Amino acid sequence: MRNLELVKSEVEKELGIQTKLVSCNKNGIDLEGLCFLDDSQFSPVIYYHGEPTGEFVKMAKKAFQQDRPKVDIGVLRDKEFVLQNSRLGIQRQTDDPILKRSCLNLELYIRLKLSATMSVKITKDLLTLSGLTGYEVWKAAEANTMRYFEVTNMEEMMGLMGIGNVPHLFDVVTNYERMHGAVALAFPDLFKQYCLDKNLESVVLLPSSIHEILVLEDDDSLDYMQLAEMVHSVNEAEVSLFEQLDSVTYRYDVASNEINIVAVCDR
Repeated sequence: MRNLELVKSEVEKELGIQTKLVSCNKNGIDLEGLCFLDDSQFSPVIYYHGEPTGEFVKMAKKAFQQDRPKVDIGVLRDKEFVLQNSRLGIQRQTDDPILKRSCLNLELYIRLKLSATMSVKITKDLLTLSGLTGYEVWKAAEANTMRYFEVTNMEEMMGLMGIGNVPHLFDVVTNYERMHGAVALAFPDLFKQYCLDKNLESVVLLPSSIHEILVLEDDDSLDYMQLAEMVHSVNEAEVSLFEQLDSVTYRYDVASNEINIVAVCDR
């Protein structure tokens, strides 16, 4: 924290604005950072990962001058805004004081979408400010989330990222924003329709991050533990800590319309 206090001083000197030290838990990971003090606007947290002071000051300057969405705090009192912009998210089990429900080995929560790049988790205090009940917001978040799912294949997704010659090994379930799409694990009917469309009895589901689920046809040749270990390896090499889900293989079965855990990599 002492290093961050020194960085805080440099940021304030460079930008001429007061900041606040923030400690938070993001997807089960304890993080520290700074946010700008502004009573009328939301301020994103700029997370500190031990970067050199000059590099962090540049990040903070960019966030303050270019990336900070202009969202009035008053929208939290607008019931219609809250209902229209609530979405479900999914993360590891945490002690966050937020509206949440268990889902398999994970937890669902409600996030309020404030702009294309910014959302906040709905706490009991934010709920009270809106004048809505938890039931009202949860039902709206479920409906809004379900509306935006999409299924593509790995080849198409890599093509959108400018990467060619990728074999079609998996389909990918996410949403049109490519953000927080792994919450599809809370919607078994989504995979039921997928299986019916492809005449499948079951599929295997792999969480590649909090943003998407990889889907492949289930058959006797699959080694569920090996797949869970693959998720672990990808997490270690490619996915930031606060965007990882557990290294787990899930299986969706049409007959029961349920998603279950079939393998867990504890490494």
